[in-house]
Amino acid sequence: MPPLSPVPFPPMTYSHLCDTFVRRNANMSTEDEEARWPAVVEAAAAGGADAGGIGIGAAWGSNFEGPFTSEQRMTTLRRQHDVWDGAGIPVTFVSLADPMSWCMPHWVEEQLALIARTWPAVKTLHLHLHDARGMALASIYAALRALDESFTLHLDVVAGGIGGCPYCGNGRATGMAATEDVVHMLETMGVPTGVDLDKLVDAVWLLEEVIGRATPGHVGKAGPRPSADRLYDPNLPLVETHEQATHFKLGEKVLADGCGRGDRRSPTAGRGRTRERADADCARGSPCPGDRRRGRGPVRHPPARRPGRRRREGRAARGRRRRTRRGAVADPTRTVPAQLLFEYLNWGKRSVGLDIADPARAPTSPGWWRGPTSWCPGWPRRRRGSST
Repeated sequence: MPPLSPVPFPPMTYSHLCDTFVRRNANMSTEDEEARWPAVVEAAAAGGADAGGIGIGAAWGSNFEGPFTSEQRMTTLRRQHDVWDGAGIPVTFVSLADPMSWCMPHWVEEQLALIARTWPAVKTLHLHLHDARGMALASIYAALRALDESFTLHLDVVAGGIGGCPYCGNGRATGMAATEDVVHMLETMGVPTGVDLDKLVDAVWLLEEVIGRATPGHVGKAGPRPSADRLYDPNLPLVETHEQATHFKLGEKVLADGCGRGDRRSPTAGRGRTRERADADCARGSPCPGDRRRGRGPVRHPPARRPGRRRREGRAARGRRRRTRRGAVADPTRTVPAQLLFEYLNWGKRSVGLDIADPARAPTSPGWWRGPTSWCPGWPRRRRGSST
């Protein structure tokens, strides 16, 4: 079966360990899920099925109910297995889902090894691992360690690692293992996948343009481990941004290339549209996938720059404000209440070096302090990095 192809699973019974999640996700209870088991098995028998499957959701834990033990997992799986045994249909397939990202590598490895020992007829396993806490790829590696070549392992992965679940409490943060990361790991481990990783990275970049935001995968940003003929130049300029890191595929020209909007770089050049097209989109006000401000998504560039406050004030006003901030100019028209000065100086006495025990003794002349915690005469500002 070619990689990344859908595979029909056998008839399968299924139940979540977390009742809260299944109520939020499917508007039913775990009892409702279990009530469906007999009908599933009867339909499989009537259809002449020669094998069945069992599965559990929220296998390792829940954001609402906490962790689940190996005994809880095996108890639910055994009950399903017994239903199939009653119909005379062997169980050859087990599915484990982790929608709330509670998987850990050693838990996954221990669980798969226990299933293999308990039911030798089970030779096909399926893992649906979300990645809110960054453990999906490591858990996949652990699963490979737990199984030998006699097993078939199905993995749910997604390009770029995107995904999400509005019912688990993590939203988009609970993505899945990125397809390109999994393929890169497998190929490096000597497990052939038949996937062109270079074209897969192209697909991830196209995906970022379509959804208008960065994807959480890694190989799509830093590239695969460079082969002997593609090692980086020792004289490579400094690389700081994700967009500059795409030089692994676009070449060193990307280190000096942008989208025509100052220092904010864009990965659009060479990613499905030309530099001229990117500049035209920016001028037209279209979103530029490479321009992001503190993770808020793409920025829509206005057709014409609108003058802000600093620009309207003029250069002279900006100079006055800078000199005032440095303490070189004090405005004699501004005063500070003594009580306010008292509170400020006691709060910042370690930097200013003053401690006024009596508010009545606090000076009222404006601009008299020049400590590192002051920003201009007349009004104290919280120090950078302070929590008070």
